[in-house]
Parts: sequence; C-alpha cells; structure tokens
Amino acid sequence: MFLNIAALPVLTITIRKNLMKLVAPHLIPKDNLQITLPTALFTLIIILPCATLAILLQHKIEMIVGITGGVCGVFILLTIPAALVLQGRKKHKVKYIDNPYISKFQHPFWIWTLIVLGCVFVPYNLYMQIKKII
Repeated sequence: MFLNIAALPVLTITIRKNLMKLVAPHLIPKDNLQITLPTALFTLIIILPCATLAILLQHKIEMIVGITGGVCGVFILLTIPAALVLQGRKKHKVKYIDNPYISKFQHPFWIWTLIVLGCVFVPYNLYMQIKKII
C-alpha cells in the first residue's frame, strides 16, 4: 500500500504537466518548482477525485488503487501521449523522408486508435470496480 501512496504525487505531477501542455502550454511556468495559480488548479482538478474516492471508500483500499491506478495509468500511457503526438504533428508539419529510423506508425489512425482505446479502457475499468462494490 505504501508504494501506491508514494506513486500518487508522481502520477499527479506527470498528468498535470501533460494536461497543461495540451490545454494551456503558455501557462506552464519556466521553473518546474514554481507554484502558480494554473499549476495549483490543475493539481486540484487531478487530486480532488482521488481524495473523494479515498474518503468514500476508506475501508476498501483495493478499490481505490484499482480506480486511481487504472484511470491514471490509461491517461499516462495511452491518451495523453497520443494527444501530444497528434498536437505535435499538427503544429510541426514536417516530413522526414530521408530518415532511415522513421516510425512505421506515422498514419493518424494509430494515434486515434490509442485515444479510442483509452476512452474504452477508462469506463471499462470504472465499470469493473463499481461491479465489485455492488
């Protein structure tokens, strides 16, 4: 259980930075340690659902870990990186034709597949966790 509690700040910081890059890149402070109003608000938006779950399900630690780990994990591993790649490719419309190491997965289909999978996995994870409660 300690490892899951210790991972929450790392997950929060990672999701906050990636969400801010997607939603409001101009609000990211130059100093990573600087706390600004936007960073505090994004942190609260991420922490409040986790804290609410912890209060409501305080005797069911497995549920809390399953929900927060499943949702945060899907966002960190699938949804946010895919959205960042999509945004980056739109912003920098550069073709690297002479690069022998170019990715074979350049078509937007692969990015949208990851986003769709993320949108399927989060509700599925929540459904499975709620099914355990009921």
